Amino acid sequence: MVERAVREFRLWQAGDPVVVGVSGGADSSALLDVMAALPPATRPRIVAAHFDHAMRGPSAAARDARAVRDLCKRTGVRLVKGTAETAGSHAPTGSPEAVARQRRYAFLAAVAAAEGAVVVAVGHHRDDRVETVLLRLLRGSGARGLAGMRPNRRLVGPGGFVGVLVRPLWWVGRAQIQKYLGERGLPWAEDETNRDLSRPRNLLRHVVLPVLDAGLGPGFRTALLRSADNLAEEDAALRAWADRVAATCLRNGGIDVDPAWKAVPQPVQQRVVQRWWSEATGSSGLHRQHVERLLALGPAGCIDLPGGRRATVSAGRLHLAPSAGGLADGLGPDIVLQPPGVVSVPGLGRMSALLKVWPDPALAAALQSRGPGAAVGDAATVRFPLRLRPPRPGERLALLGASGRREVRDCLRGAGIPPNGRRAPRIVVDARGAPLWIAGIRQSAAFTLGPATRRALVLDLETDDGPDGPDSLS
Repeated sequence: MVERAVREFRLWQAGDPVVVGVSGGADSSALLDVMAALPPATRPRIVAAHFDHAMRGPSAAARDARAVRDLCKRTGVRLVKGTAETAGSHAPTGSPEAVARQRRYAFLAAVAAAEGAVVVAVGHHRDDRVETVLLRLLRGSGARGLAGMRPNRRLVGPGGFVGVLVRPLWWVGRAQIQKYLGERGLPWAEDETNRDLSRPRNLLRHVVLPVLDAGLGPGFRTALLRSADNLAEEDAALRAWADRVAATCLRNGGIDVDPAWKAVPQPVQQRVVQRWWSEATGSSGLHRQHVERLLALGPAGCIDLPGGRRATVSAGRLHLAPSAGGLADGLGPDIVLQPPGVVSVPGLGRMSALLKVWPDPALAAALQSRGPGAAVGDAATVRFPLRLRPPRPGERLALLGASGRREVRDCLRGAGIPPNGRRAPRIVVDARGAPLWIAGIRQSAAFTLGPATRRALVLDLETDDGPDGPDSLS
């Protein structure tokens, strides 16, 4: 099936240099072994790349690195290694998973540039695609999101375009991969966090999908992916239409909102607005609610947007200017979170709140592995519901493990959050307004566990998978 994917999607030519991301897990280990064994007509010149995120402890990292090293020795493939500590000056943002993913892809892009390769192969497979489509369906994604992962996409590093990210295991399922490894006598490293059911992807993988397989038969996965492929074709058609519209209405950093523009269907307008925003700011896409508010602006309307920018309509043109001051406009009222529950946080990802019996050694170990991506405190000291709000100008908090009160702005800057990311709803407060957590960064000193704790409130921030699918390359 890998040979079929190489030919059908033209992933590479025989002899081309290809960087293969290898984590030591089953998927990427199988990918490297299969690619090394391809016949000369489709075999590339392979360089393996292994990245240590420094998130799972030294013993797990050493185990992963050893598995990759042994596999490269067996297959005769040269190995390049990198770590989070040597990742360079690029400052990724978001939750711990988002930061890890950005650093990993930046590393792969750097290896590709150094090796003169324009292709990077990763181990995402058929079941990863199914999980991604379902996750995005549950989040209310549009056609582009529901199209899921594609067999190839542009790879952009800190310096710009690098090459193409490809997925040779496009038609291969998880069971086939593990069967292949067993037949070849190849061990792999298992990431213990893949069993954590508090993560939506793991819940789908280990609970929901097996129930659907039993009730509907495994054929439902094929039907789901067929729908994703259909949506990918529709999204491609809409993007092509948007490109034609942009060629006529995008000029000098603004959009001509004339009668011809108003006659364009909204899905096409949305894509033009996203392109306008990205070209004007160099940042990723706007949240859908911001786009909808932009499209609803009247002849002399204006709204504040992330990054301290203001969008204004004047003389028949939509253009950007610096905001008049203060924090950029949020997305309406604060986000309310009532445990047990999960909410989508624009600009961050998904936040969950759960109540757990405490003490619990297994939960404590899982929370430790999550690092700043999770927070836990005594539920008895908290009043519900919780709210997520943006930081306030000059706001200072007493933080767990720190002396005195720290300015939230300094915490965000120290965590590598750029200015346009410091205005997202990130401060978790209880019903009294007491701060509990700067999400993904630091916990409040007042929100902690004690000897008398019998019920814990667990807060967890998980980034959206984004256009690249799962967080793990394994």
